[in-house]
This record gives sequence, structure tokens and C-alpha cells, in this order.
Amino acid sequence: MIEQGSIDEVLERSSLLEVVQEVTSLRQQSGRYVGLCPFHSEKSPSFHVRPDRKMYHCFGCGASGNTIGFVMRHYGMSFPDAVRWLADRFNIELRYAKRGAQQEPKLSHARDLYAVNRMAQKFFSHSLQQAPKAVRDYVSERGISRDAIEQFQIGFAPAGWRALSDILRKNRVPEEVITRSGLGRRSAKGDLYDTFRGRLIFPILSSPKQIIGFGGRLIPGLQDEKSDNAPKYLNSSESEIYQKKRVLFALPQASQRCRETGEVWLVEGYMDVVGLWQTGITNAVATCGTAVTHEHVQRVSRLVQKVNILFDGDLAGRAAAAKLFPLFLNSGLDVKVYFLSSREDPDSVAREHSGETERYLQSLASVTLLDAFIEYASSKLETASDSELGAAAKGKLAEQVLSVIQEVKNPIERDELVRQASLRLRVEAEVLISLESGAKVSASNEESSERRLNSSAISSVESLPHGDQVILRAAMVRRHLVTERILRDSEICSILHSSTLSFLQRFHELLENFRDDADSAKAETRELLRTFGPSWIEHWRSSYAMENETDFELLLEQAVLSLSRARVKMAISERRELLAEASEEEKLQLHQEILELERALRRGTLRNDELPSDSG
Repeated sequence: MIEQGSIDEVLERSSLLEVVQEVTSLRQQSGRYVGLCPFHSEKSPSFHVRPDRKMYHCFGCGASGNTIGFVMRHYGMSFPDAVRWLADRFNIELRYAKRGAQQEPKLSHARDLYAVNRMAQKFFSHSLQQAPKAVRDYVSERGISRDAIEQFQIGFAPAGWRALSDILRKNRVPEEVITRSGLGRRSAKGDLYDTFRGRLIFPILSSPKQIIGFGGRLIPGLQDEKSDNAPKYLNSSESEIYQKKRVLFALPQASQRCRETGEVWLVEGYMDVVGLWQTGITNAVATCGTAVTHEHVQRVSRLVQKVNILFDGDLAGRAAAAKLFPLFLNSGLDVKVYFLSSREDPDSVAREHSGETERYLQSLASVTLLDAFIEYASSKLETASDSELGAAAKGKLAEQVLSVIQEVKNPIERDELVRQASLRLRVEAEVLISLESGAKVSASNEESSERRLNSSAISSVESLPHGDQVILRAAMVRRHLVTERILRDSEICSILHSSTLSFLQRFHELLENFRDDADSAKAETRELLRTFGPSWIEHWRSSYAMENETDFELLLEQAVLSLSRARVKMAISERRELLAEASEEEKLQLHQEILELERALRRGTLRNDELPSDSG
């Protein structure tokens, strides 16, 4: 858990101007910077950045906030991830209230890895410019344009065993850093050699300027190996800055288009992303040699409302889609799956259909994740389809489906899934509902570690603002549903008391790490409450005592409304500060915004469209 002092230091030392200039062009204008807003489409610049106050404001859509809020909104990050991202970017050593096995890497280690990755990318890029004819022919054959090479910083790793390693060592990069970054490996004799050889290279970024790893596509005939078993795709090994379960290839390049359209295309390969991008589908991302994870789902849920999954239609592709059904539950995302024929992949479709690719893909028959799950589960029962199931097999399949559906927290969504399952299984909905009441609840799992907190900096629950106390009650009882919602809302996070925010961060991490281990989760929760103090233990007990007689959803909404009022007051204050140096036209806009916000406060209710974006 990140200490509040470190969060304050990140806000103080990080450069909002530098972060914003990576995603939109700004021009200086009397003490501030002006450009096109990255959060909505516009032709006339209305987005203002005040470096001295470390805040931004858009006169067009009303988006406003600080550096952490900007990173959360633009890159779809949670509050803790945005803080860590900025700390890495601006060389800020974070302090944590606990010291355990999952402690973040030392700043010097992360800085070394970013530096060596930048050097490697320059080498790969230069090597592509000087590549032999066979490589140039391969690039041409795959239809990769100059624009795509520039957009994705595509490079080339020569076939020699130590081409990159020798360059890095000449630049005084320690061999330990080369191996830790995943760019080099040790032979059985202990000799250093390049990981990537004879491959087209795709840098993996966490932001436009931060390279955290690489993916390499084998170029046929170039790799100097006796074995013909070299993998087609090879990825950097995981490091302090690169964890595959948290990263999506091309997300920095796709994030703005994702926000504009509200949807994302999820594919399996780097070349698939590049191919789709060249046809105009610039909101495509891919996993980095791993299956889709819960962290991936969380990341895209902060950017879009709809996910289009584009997988191969073979057994492996259908199995992969089926496994996504439990992952996307409770994500708030609408998901469709499109299966391609066995002779197609997204890259080949893009080359064949060019500018008509998106229209072609959307003309394909789509299925829901529930359909994919039932279809695959049926195939495991050795039947051609679910319509051929016998009574016993159908009962077994129904139990399997309902054990997953029961995890859905939203009752309307859960009932709709039960209805869809009943139609697909040809079973009366009432029968499934009765079966659902006896189904076992399952969850997902992660590794555990000991957690310690410095309780001296933690306030008692009684001393917290009333809104914080209510949110804590809701989080303690509704858990994932509340902690995820609060931690991905930069405006609420900026107003919460530091003790409340610390508990929510820590509790959310605990819930994520022990999704499949209820006993460990309970033990860790008891330890967490103990370290926060007796008042927190009592608050937990009293919250559960209220569980059967309290509408926690309503209680949470009232607490969020209370915090939203505080947020609006803060936004009004910020706009009044902007008046001093605003142009006449901007003053009119600011006065109008202030009047509308004050009117909402007097009315006593706030609609979503009346709330300022990313204030704080």
C-alpha cells in the first residue's frame, strides 16, 4: 500500500505538462498551455493546462483535474497504478506502509530497465533500416507500411548471437541488467547471448515513452539455430517493470480511440493489431503471449463499455473464448465474440478487405461469452452440440453454468443470464433458478504474501468524515463491487481521507490475491483489520450486523452523492481561480459552469452529467 506522503510527492514532483504533451499538442499562451482536448473530439482548442497549479481544464467537455486524474482517465488505470506509473516516469521512490514479498521494485532497478529498453529499441529500429533484402521482402510481404513501423516502433533483431549484447556492453550496461531485462540469456556455459535473433521486433509500451518489454516474430530462414523448433513468437521474460498479466500490447496507441468509440477489439497477436490498425481499426489491442487475465479486463473496463473479441474459430480459439466468461462477469462490459474461419486470422482479413475490414468483421455472426462457454462445455461432454445432451449430462452442464452465473452481483444481469442459459439448454427458467439457489459460489485465485501496516498513521473510524464511514461499510459488505468502483474514480479518491483510501487499496489487493481461497482471505482480512485498529474491527462487525436490514447500494449512492457535492464545491473554487487569467470568452464559459454547478448544489441532487470530470 502506497503511503499518503508518497502520493503527495508524486503530485508535487510529476510534470502534468510533460504527460499531457505526449498525447496532444499544446501551445503556450500567457502562463498556460492550450490544445485540443484528448477526451472529446473538437476542432477549436479548448483544453488548458496550468503547470504552476498542476491542473488541467477543458472548456468544451468540462474535464478537469490533476496529474494522477489525467493518467487514470487517459490510460484507463486505477488510482494505485496511476501513482506507480508517474513514480516510475519521474524517478520518485515510493514508500509503502507494508514491507513484504510483493513490495514494488527499487527505483534504481526500474530506471535501469527503462534505460536499457530504450537503448535496445534504438538498436532494433536502426537494424531494420539497415536490414538485408530478405527482411525487407518479409516486411513487404506482410504488408507493413512505413506509418505502421513508425506508430508501433517496429524494429529488427539481427540473426547473430550477440549483436545487441555487444552494443549494450560497449555502452557500459552491466550484464546483470541485460539478463534482468530479458534482452539477454545465459548459455549452459554461462556465456551471454541475445534473446531475440532473426526476428521482427514489437516494443511493448506502458505509455508513449516507456518501453517495458519486447515481442519478436520469427522471420523464416533467418534464425541461426540447429533446431527447427524455435517459437513463432517470443516475448521478453517478466521483470520488475513488465508483468504480462497486467499489460496489453498497443493500449497506449489505442487508448484515445477506445475512449472515443467506447469499444475495443481484443485479438491474440501483434501482427493482428498492426494489420487492423492499417485498415483504420485503431482501437485494437492484444495480450502479450498469455491468456486474458482479470487485470486485463479491469484495464479495458476503465476505457470502454464494449469489447469485441476476435479469435480463431478452431478448438483452441473457442476454448480461449469460453474461459473468458467467468473473467468478464461483473465487469460492466458488453462482450461479443467473433470467430474467424480456420484459414483466416485478423491480419489476413485486414490485408484482404483493407478499408472494409471493420464492416466485414461486424457482418460475421457473433456469439455471447455465455454461448461460447456452453458450447465449449458441451464439447467436453463428448457431444456434437448441447441439443444432443442426455438428461444427466444436461443436468451436469446446467450446474456448471450456474456455478459461474451465481457470481454475478447485479441481480438484473444475473436473471438475464439465467434466462439465456435456460433457452440455450432448453430447460425451464424456474428449474434453473431453483438449481441456482443451491449452486456453489466460486472465485479466482492468486498468490498470497504477508502484509504489515504501520497503524500509527491510521485514523480511527469515528474520526473519519461521515461519507468515508458509509463507503467503508459498503466496501466491507459488498467488497469487490464497491472497492473497484471507488478506486477507479479519480475524483472520489482525491477527496477520501487518506486512511479510507489506504484501507480500500489494501482491501482490494487482498480480495484480488485470494479470490479462490476463502479461508486465507478471511485470515488476511482479520490481520488487515487488526493492523488498522479496534475501531476498524468494530466497524466491520457492525457493518455485517446491518447486512440483512440495510440497502447498501442506496447507502453507497448517498455517500457518493455527499462526496460529489464536495467535489463540485472544489470544482467551483477551481473555476473561480481560473477567472483571473481567462479571456473574455473563457470567462463567460467559466461563469456559466459555475452557475450550473451552484444550481445543482442548491437543488440538492446531482445528475452524472452535472458532475465535473476528474476534478481534484
